[in-house]
Amino acid sequence: MSESPLTKDKIATAIEKAPAVADVLKKLAGKVARGVVLPASFTARGLDYAVQRELERLFGTIGRRNSDGALQMMIPPHLCEPCSWIDAMSFFGFEKQAAEDSADDVFARLKLLLPNMDWFVDALSKSDEITRYLSRAENRSEWLTLARYVLQNYFHDHRSYTTLSQLGADIFNDSKKLRCGALRNQLRAIFSAVLHGSKIGEKELFEGMGIFDNPYTSSVTLCAPISFEAGGKEFDFPLAHYEAGMACQLPLATVLEITAMSWHGNRPEIVTSENASPFMDLVNERAPCVYTEGYPNAAVRMFLRRLSKFKPKCTHAGDADLDGFLIACQVRDCIPGTEIMAQKAMFWARRFKLDAGITLTDEQRRRIAAYIAKEDADHYVAAEAKEMLDWGRWIEQESFASIFAAKKGRDGR
Repeated sequence: MSESPLTKDKIATAIEKAPAVADVLKKLAGKVARGVVLPASFTARGLDYAVQRELERLFGTIGRRNSDGALQMMIPPHLCEPCSWIDAMSFFGFEKQAAEDSADDVFARLKLLLPNMDWFVDALSKSDEITRYLSRAENRSEWLTLARYVLQNYFHDHRSYTTLSQLGADIFNDSKKLRCGALRNQLRAIFSAVLHGSKIGEKELFEGMGIFDNPYTSSVTLCAPISFEAGGKEFDFPLAHYEAGMACQLPLATVLEITAMSWHGNRPEIVTSENASPFMDLVNERAPCVYTEGYPNAAVRMFLRRLSKFKPKCTHAGDADLDGFLIACQVRDCIPGTEIMAQKAMFWARRFKLDAGITLTDEQRRRIAAYIAKEDADHYVAAEAKEMLDWGRWIEQESFASIFAAKKGRDGR
């Protein structure tokens, strides 16, 4: 993305060629410094065509003359945002006024810009992370632009999905602006503050708001008798793959476009598998299954949520360790009532005193104990973690078959 057209060098060059450019830019920059929202266009009188040409270069739009000779020029949307005027405000000496503002002034200005959203702005003002960031005057203009856009678009007219690159381009005319750094952190802080101080991770928080790093690099691998509709067309290749004993993949971008899904055949049943080898076995057995590939990514979670409308009998197969139980809970959040195979495997291994599982390392013990001590620990995971810590072992998913075979041999069921 090219640099802003209102850099100090470009402003100075334009003024050198047509001095009256300074009067126009100074007036607009002064409005921005006072917190005035720039209009979509402006009209100026007494300007010659040399000034018009320089303004057209700076704004990237074509001006037109009214019948009285006044110049009317459009201001592109990205140049209506305060962050585009940082250099211009400094060039004309308005940075002192900006420095004298405080974080409270920024929040007050945001309330003026967004009538009827006082509650949301108050939520932002209570965030220590946000107020610390706004304690530095140079951060305020871009933050105001970011917060205004987010509140307008994500808590009013929430868009379906986008990428961080596209969001940066939409807000700042710079696709790199939100990929990393302080403003990306502030994007997370804004969402977190409005969502009652949400403590979930950044990636999950963004995905929950429909913002993804790349909707084509995340996918779900599945083998299930389904077809779906997207973009007004029906696609039955997942069903064809299932009938051929093959798995297929759907990128996140495709999952997001699904408008309807159909299940073909018997009562819906699905097994989610944490690990690859057991998933391959399920595919070979033609058992409807989804590969979570460890912790389920956004594509997997969204696909499972779509499957949940069929109210399937769902079983999650994954390691009987801390991560395995945490993964199982994510699956259960997508499909309520999911049975967790790891819990049963650990129960029967302990009950029959089987020589199963792998001894916990000291590091695993410390991590499990730390999780149990967390105030926000999931009650189910904490309970299973305590059992595992007491037993002193964990079980790989690949070992479940021998445990259930031993159970069947002992009780005949």
